[in-house]
Amino acid sequence: MENANRRDDIPPSQGGKYSGFGYSMDAPPRSQSQEFVDTAMSSLASGWSFLSSSATKIASKATENAVKYGGIASQKVKEGTMLEDVQSQVTTLANKVNMEKINILAK
Repeated sequence: MENANRRDDIPPSQGGKYSGFGYSMDAPPRSQSQEFVDTAMSSLASGWSFLSSSATKIASKATENAVKYGGIASQKVKEGTMLEDVQSQVTTLANKVNMEKINILAK
């Protein structure tokens, strides 16, 4: 006689169902709301994992770029060309802005 077919209301020593080690009960039926909660939690965990992975990659790239540009800036300061480069970039930007103003006024 299989254990699953035995009665639950009497002890195993009297022919009832054994429910100790090695016996697993059937899972209770799941409601739609429980399915919804489980799906939502799974999606949230997946999204959080993607977000943290992306944030780690972005932080790593930002650190890499900071080190790279920090080294370039340090070299330019040592060479004494940092101020000249900044002045040149500001002058170029100012020229572009002035040209845009002239183009707008000409219309």
